[in-house]
Amino acid sequence: QQFDAEKNVADDSQFAASVAGFAQLLRGGRYLNGWDWQQAIELAQNSKGADKDGYRGEMIQLMKMAKLLDEQNTGSQAQVGTE
Repeated sequence: QQFDAEKNVADDSQFAASVAGFAQLLRGGRYLNGWDWQQAIELAQNSKGADKDGYRGEMIQLMKMAKLLDEQNTGSQAQVGTE
């Protein structure tokens, strides 16, 4: 049972790190040293744990939506710049 408690703490810490990284990405990510949307999503998915209320799953969906929006925004800026 101690192992389960240690795994839960590790999952909680890693999930919190993914959320903090996500917040930095939303602010431009200049302190992340190349860490990107996909890495934040993967860390969150790998540390999701039981998620009995579904909040972590919702957070992962928000991360995925933000990644898509960022990709669309970056793509539209590149197209505008080439005209």
